[in-house]
Amino acid sequence: MGQATYHVHPDDVPFARLERPWGTTLMKLLRVSLTENSFTNIIRWPAGTQLPTHLHTGAVDAWTFEGCWRYLEYDWAARAGDYVHEPPGTVHTLRAEEETLAMFTSYGGFLWYGPNGELVKYQDAASTLADVQEALAADGLVLPDGVID
Repeated sequence: MGQATYHVHPDDVPFARLERPWGTTLMKLLRVSLTENSFTNIIRWPAGTQLPTHLHTGAVDAWTFEGCWRYLEYDWAARAGDYVHEPPGTVHTLRAEEETLAMFTSYGGFLWYGPNGELVKYQDAASTLADVQEALAADGLVLPDGVID
């Protein structure tokens, strides 16, 4: 047979409060696969949040539920109901123009760059899981069964 299929309701997954140099990110980690190096999350950013420039080593799929976000390098903005696909190797700088709630599925890692183009951080499924578990533990919370596969 194969692996078991899991059901996770987003309301059962707590938001982890991740304090980043660019501001607060609230993240619900819906699924993380360490073997596939992939994860799906729901993110909430306050208006004006701007992430550092970063490169995705794998594809990313995004669905916007509320608000508006964009990449400074492109002439479009993702609004409620919009779907975005990013092929591997894309480099961009995300900015939340309005308070935003969106879901992202990321495959592979992220390379985060500093203001002079220097590599400052690598992020992947394992480091995202560790960050979320640490933030949840600080609030006495844990991820429900079925999130980690």
